[in-house]
Amino acid sequence: MLFNVGDLCGVAISIVIVDRIGRGGSFVIGFFLQGMLLAIVGILDAREPHQYYFAALCGMLASCRCFAWESAQMWTLEAFPTDLRAKAFSTAAAVMHSMSALSFKVSGHQVHRLTAASCLLSLAAMKIAGGFLSTGLMPKETAREPMTERLASGARVVKRS
Repeated sequence: MLFNVGDLCGVAISIVIVDRIGRGGSFVIGFFLQGMLLAIVGILDAREPHQYYFAALCGMLASCRCFAWESAQMWTLEAFPTDLRAKAFSTAAAVMHSMSALSFKVSGHQVHRLTAASCLLSLAAMKIAGGFLSTGLMPKETAREPMTERLASGARVVKRS
């Protein structure tokens, strides 16, 4: 239940701040902050008297989850012209969900060989590496910029909201 409450809080926070921090900021929260929190959780001892801090940290960890996922979805919406956007979004969502299911399958075969702490630290390292990859190779940030669209003729049309 703690994961679901943390996740819901993360979605609510994301709705409020995503237009200000943009895709780059969302990737930073979703990868770097979540990776650092995973590393801290992997190092901490969850027994008394730390269990309340541990629970709060796990809630914060869960609230970071949606940021990376939503950033990838935002890029899909920004990268494709209007006539392809729905198909690109749906295809990207299907691929992301498939990769998520595949990662559960792969990690299910590996997790029994590791301690809980080493699993969390490995996941933290992957998150932080993913953060460097996604922010380093990220296309131009478009937060706080007007939406533009290319016509078939190649001319750009600016849509102001």
